[in-house]
Amino acid sequence: MRRLLIISMLLIPWTAMAGPPTDGVCGELKGGTPGLFGLCVAFCEAQNLGQAPESKQSAFSLLAAYEARRGPEDPDMPCLDSTLSTKPQPPAASCSCWTAEELAIALPQPDVCAVSGDILTASQSTVSGTNIAMVENPLFGFPSCTLQDLTGQVEGDFRFGLTDADVEGCKALWMHHAEVTGCL
Repeated sequence: MRRLLIISMLLIPWTAMAGPPTDGVCGELKGGTPGLFGLCVAFCEAQNLGQAPESKQSAFSLLAAYEARRGPEDPDMPCLDSTLSTKPQPPAASCSCWTAEELAIALPQPDVCAVSGDILTASQSTVSGTNIAMVENPLFGFPSCTLQDLTGQVEGDFRFGLTDADVEGCKALWMHHAEVTGCL
C-alpha cells in the first residue's frame, strides 16, 4: 500500500506537467477569441475517444459550438476529423424560426424527437431546462413554430401564421437536424 502511495505521488506532478495532449495542436488559439481554445481541446479529446457514435456526436456538437463562436480571422478547427465532414449538408431551405446552425447549438444531442405529420418536436434535458422546436399542423389553421433555448445561446420566440413554404423549409431543416443527431 505504501509503495502504491509513493508511486502515485510521483506520477501526479508528471501528469500535471504533461498538460492536455492536444495543447500543441490548439496552442495557436490561446489568447484569441475567448472559448475557442477550450472548445478545441475538448473537440480533439472527443475525437481521440474512439469510433463510438456518442463520441462522434459529442465531437459534432463541440464543432458546432466552435463554428458558432469562431470569427472571420480565426482558423478552422485544427484537428478536424474528416469523418465528421461526411455528415449530410443542410438543405437550402428557409425557416423563420431556426437555421441549421441554431438547431445544432440549441439542441446538439436531443434526447427525444418526434415527427407526426407536420408536427415536429424535440427535447433536450439540460441543467437549466428543456429545449423544444416544433411546427404545428397547418390543418389547425395556425401553423407556428418555436425554438426555445433555455440556455440563452440562441434567440427564439413563437412565430404564427407561417406560409406553406416556410413550414416546408422548417420541416426540411428539422429533419436534417434529426438525421445528423441520430434522434429519429
